[in-house]
Amino acid sequence: MEKSSNVHYSQMVLKAVRELNEKDGSKEEAIMKYIETTYNESPNFFLDILKYNLKSLIKDGDIELTPESTYILAGHYERLRMEEFEAKLKADPRSIFVTYKLFERK
Repeated sequence: MEKSSNVHYSQMVLKAVRELNEKDGSKEEAIMKYIETTYNESPNFFLDILKYNLKSLIKDGDIELTPESTYILAGHYERLRMEEFEAKLKADPRSIFVTYKLFERK
């Protein structure tokens, strides 16, 4: 368990999103549970602190809010597309012409 006295809440939130690394993003509850478990932090006003830090990290461009109201690291979907592209290319190097379409999507 890490000590929270030297770690800023925004760093805790960012680490939680990074460590949870959920494909479709992490919900507030999962982020809160990770922080409570890892740092032994659960003040009465923690949900307010969490929401403030999530908004701040979004504003700074460190994380993104998905349409499903989950939180992901910035560039998460681009990394997933790149991993998918590399896996297909490794399986069949000729597939580069087929998978090129992956990068045309927005």
